[in-house]
Amino acid sequence: MVAAGLGPHFISSFFGVGAGWLVVPLPVHVDHVPTHTATATSIVSLGVYSAAGVAAHAWQGHVRWPAACAAGLGAVVAAPVCARVSMSLKGTLLIRLLALPLAAAGVTLLVR
Repeated sequence: MVAAGLGPHFISSFFGVGAGWLVVPLPVHVDHVPTHTATATSIVSLGVYSAAGVAAHAWQGHVRWPAACAAGLGAVVAAPVCARVSMSLKGTLLIRLLALPLAAAGVTLLVR
């Protein structure tokens, strides 16, 4: 799984998009990990590598702290609600809902 995760994270950092679009379905379909477990694991890993990125940019003075704090506060407030809603959904529906932002991004790129 580590080797399988390197590809999507390399691609996501190269193109500037998140890797959740592939990091969640990969363990679900390859290792038969429950969708809710794969989603939660993806979010935890996002927190780890995002913290590293934020620290690097903060060190260089690139962070707009009011915006960063507002976004962080929104995430802290929304996380428990979204987790509760997520647990009430079937895994297949959760995967389809996670695909919507990817599809929207693809359509946006095609239109441009």
